[in-house]
Amino acid sequence: MGMCWAPDCKHYSTRDTCRFFRFPKSEKESAKWKRLLRRDVEPGPGAYVCSCHFRDGEKKNGPELFLHNIKKKFIASTPEKKKKRTRKMKTFDDPAIPGPSSAEEMPSTSTSFRDVAILTVEEPSASHARPSTSSAGPSSAAQSVSAASNVALEVEVYFLKQRLQECEEKIKYLSVRFSYENIKNNDRLVLLYTGLPKSTIFETLFKLIENIEIKWYLKWGIKKLNKIDQLLLTLMKLRLNCPHLDLAQRFDISQAAVTNIVITYVHLIYEVLYQQFMEVIPSRQKNKSCLPTSFSNFTNCRAVLDCT
Repeated sequence: MGMCWAPDCKHYSTRDTCRFFRFPKSEKESAKWKRLLRRDVEPGPGAYVCSCHFRDGEKKNGPELFLHNIKKKFIASTPEKKKKRTRKMKTFDDPAIPGPSSAEEMPSTSTSFRDVAILTVEEPSASHARPSTSSAGPSSAAQSVSAASNVALEVEVYFLKQRLQECEEKIKYLSVRFSYENIKNNDRLVLLYTGLPKSTIFETLFKLIENIEIKWYLKWGIKKLNKIDQLLLTLMKLRLNCPHLDLAQRFDISQAAVTNIVITYVHLIYEVLYQQFMEVIPSRQKNKSCLPTSFSNFTNCRAVLDCT
């Protein structure tokens, strides 16, 4: 599969344990994914997104967890449902409530005040009772901000744990084998081991073959070594002609795996660099006409040595 298509994500399908999801076939759902991922390029047929960007790791939730939005997530608290309760109204017969002194003071209504009235009222529960102080508004706003900051911290901790796990795996990987990570910052070492002048040229070559489906020479693939180190091993064989036993010891794999990698990648590089970019080889005469003038002036190396 290769690397995760999400921005700033370095998860590889051959190295990390998270699941990888292919872009949906539905145009509407695919457009939603591209909008959430926020990349300027169109995903190819081999584009995958790892499960670390989905809530609960489920594809149906859509990719929405990224480094750029970890501080924008919050959980809105839903208030509790109000409860209904009945309250009995006291009558004027109750000695605690004074009644009118005479019949003239009694209101002329069809219903006597001595009848008991049952009213149904809605009152908020105790947890949502209105405070008697004027500081209720700022307090609830502060609680919402605190809850949002807690969620942001949890998301940040989640991504930091993922990064820590990735670094631990990389340290474990580099401690037992030779790797491109050991030489990528030194162009002299890149030239020594691969014959390519700079690490940028090596990485450009790797990008040309990174997403190509590999047909292995021995009919079984190499999962212990990632693709970029497989390319490095092949170029070291072509550049230095290291014995297979030496390469197997350096990269911590078997000699059969070295044979499988070298033969497979030589054919792969031939298909990419020769068949796609050099369909017609220039003739020897045309090559001579393109050489610098210093080559035509050079006659014999022995004559040059005698002059010196």
